[in-house]
Amino acid sequence: MKRGAIGCIGTSSWKSEGSSTPSLNLTGAQFGSNLFNMIVIILSVVLIAATIVVHYETLRLASWGATDLNLGPRKRLWMMLTAAIISHLVHVLMYAGAFILVEHTFAVGTLEGPDSGAFNDAFYFAITSYTTLGIGDVFPSGQARLLSGIAALNGLVMVTWTASMTYLHMERFWKVGGLKD
Repeated sequence: MKRGAIGCIGTSSWKSEGSSTPSLNLTGAQFGSNLFNMIVIILSVVLIAATIVVHYETLRLASWGATDLNLGPRKRLWMMLTAAIISHLVHVLMYAGAFILVEHTFAVGTLEGPDSGAFNDAFYFAITSYTTLGIGDVFPSGQARLLSGIAALNGLVMVTWTASMTYLHMERFWKVGGLKD
């Protein structure tokens, strides 16, 4: 009995020739593929943790400033949203760096499509993935596909977090009778 593509990590084959217990046989190329999958998974986990820390600290500091500074509601909201957008741009820059690592350092995936330079392509693809826009003129291949899915999921969570913080601040600082700065 033979099977290919176990799970989503690499390809392997099960063989049971004359035995009732299957054994897993990995070739050198398959072991290398699994190793690169693990590198991209570890990179993804590090990126998720880093974006959470950056976003938490950015929103915490902006929230502190919006609460403790003597600002009107419009200025408070402007400050919160500006801080959040800066945080999201930092996240996109981190993902762009990760796409460059995956393509040029580890050489396990590429961004394909019109070529406008490594950083430009990586930043453009990172921002379209992070925002889940996904235009499609630049697309990932190899292990970059996994990273692009993680970027989209992470971006969705971070943008939702920003929306919920914005709502909480609007609810807290806006008066029913209208805005008075």
